[in-house]
Formats: sequence, structure tokens, C-alpha cells
Amino acid sequence: MSATVIVVGAGISGVACAAVLTTAGHRVVVRDRARRAGGRMASRRLDGRHVDLGAAYFTARETAFRDVVDEWMATGLALPWTNEFEVHDEKGWSRTGPGPLRYRAPRGLRSLVEDLA
Repeated sequence: MSATVIVVGAGISGVACAAVLTTAGHRVVVRDRARRAGGRMASRRLDGRHVDLGAAYFTARETAFRDVVDEWMATGLALPWTNEFEVHDEKGWSRTGPGPLRYRAPRGLRSLVEDLA
């Protein structure tokens, strides 16, 4: 017997959770206060360009998530961005890193959450 599950939040975690539950045979209802999925990965089109309103990039450290990111990259939804940043302090500009590879989404990070949905 499958249960009806209500997932609160349509960010990447809520949508990923809903996908796993649906695959397991449960009926899932996702609720969010916003009109669209995205959560902290929300984005909007301004002057014809996609602008991320929350997170500016994401990283992928877990193997299962890296597999999802590989699929996004194969379809052009996600692209590698950088593993370094430039920082400014009292000594001037310097580079950080290398750190974890950060990814970007040409159509805004919301497009990745919508793809999972």
C-alpha cells in the first residue's frame, strides 16, 4: 500500500525527495509558498537574461548528485564554472583555491530544479 506524502518546499531538496518517493510508488504532493519551484535556486528573466536570485552556483560532492550533474551537463543545463575565486583584503587581490568545482546554469539555477520536477 502506498502512502500519499506531502513534501513542503519546492526547492532542490524537496523536489529531489518527491522524485525518490514517486519512484518508490507513493503519491506525492509538493507544496511551496512561491508560485514556481526553485527555493534558494530561484531565478528570473530580467531584460532578456536569466538572473539567479538566491544561490549563484552549486557544487557536487556526493557521487549520486554528481551523476545528476553529469546528465545536466550532457544536455547543456549545467556547465562547469570555476574552482577558484579572487578575494580582496588589506594586502590586495589574491586567488583562493583550488576549491571544489562550482557549476552554473545558463538558464538560471531554477531550470535545474524544474528539470528534476
